[in-house]
Amino acid sequence: MPQLNRAARVDAPLRLRLALVPLFASAGAFATPAPAAAQPSEAIDSVVLVRARGGVGTGFVHGRGDLVVTALHVVRSGRGVRVQRGDEAPIDATVIARDEELDLAVLELESSLDDPLPAAPARPERGDGVFAIGHPLAGSDRARERGLGGASVTRGIVSAVGRTHVQVDASLNPGNSGGPILDVEGRVVGVAVERHGDDIGVAVHMDLVAPLVARATESPEPYRGRFQLTFGLGLELQVQDGFAMLGASGRLGFVSPYGLGASIGLGVVAGANPSPSEQGWLRSRQRGFFDATIDYGVELAPGLRLSFGVGVQLARDRTRVDTLALGFGACDPTMGLCDASAELRSATTTRWRGQIVGRIALSLGDRLSLGYSLLYDPRDRSVGHAITLGISF
Repeated sequence: MPQLNRAARVDAPLRLRLALVPLFASAGAFATPAPAAAQPSEAIDSVVLVRARGGVGTGFVHGRGDLVVTALHVVRSGRGVRVQRGDEAPIDATVIARDEELDLAVLELESSLDDPLPAAPARPERGDGVFAIGHPLAGSDRARERGLGGASVTRGIVSAVGRTHVQVDASLNPGNSGGPILDVEGRVVGVAVERHGDDIGVAVHMDLVAPLVARATESPEPYRGRFQLTFGLGLELQVQDGFAMLGASGRLGFVSPYGLGASIGLGVVAGANPSPSEQGWLRSRQRGFFDATIDYGVELAPGLRLSFGVGVQLARDRTRVDTLALGFGACDPTMGLCDASAELRSATTTRWRGQIVGRIALSLGDRLSLGYSLLYDPRDRSVGHAITLGISF
């Protein structure tokens, strides 16, 4: 019995020391600084602003430096695609691979950029820290004036991991589309493609981007976009035969991936000729017209398109001539008064005319356009002019 007591007295401190060892070891683990994570600012030089006709978003340099990965909906039009890094000059680019289902696109640059971003070796896990880099204020002139038009960084964690996509709570905005989602070591784990609310972002897993990049490298397929329908309304000013006529017009057309397009238009204008003539004191005209044109457009800069067109116009002119007729009757010599009369006479004529139309238009962004048309009537060799301020939907 005493031996058991001695054994207990000897073993108790030993067990205490053994129990404290892992406790202190765990405390030391918490006290030891975590490995330094890559700074997101180091990756910003590899993130670019992507502009195309009808889209603005983000992309990142990948592969050998001559490729940029972005979201397909940013470059859906396939025309006027350019990328810009920081304050550097824009670089023309071509869509050479796309995935409709995943909303991904790979661009080939005319000149390479440095510092391509590496892909993460494995998919992220729920709870991992991530960074999102993009250009949410790229379309704001006011933000650019304040120096805030460049790339911005937001931070969050991986909220859920799916088969094809990963959900993050880092703030994503429309300008972030196509931008990279990075892990804490600066490696790409996903490509931002959607957002739902303020704190739900969705990105495509980076390992699904690799096959698309391989296809772009081995067998590129240049994509110039697809046929797009256009519809617009315009404020129309026409001047012909001395009449200045103001009205409205509507236009429906399409644009092909190669810059060729066609459109038809309907409109009504009305106005007056303020100059008196032998035919009458006041002349006014109402014109209803229909025209059809074909045109070809070129991208001068992102969001700036110049087009040239030729076509025909069928117009119905309804011209009214008002004449003021004055008459004098017998006079009373004693009173010095004479009978007088005035009569307003009106005559209306209708004329159909076919005209050749030459048109030039400047489109600003996807909404506004300013056009000039030259009208020529071969029958009487008269020349008219039309200016149209349009808005597209």
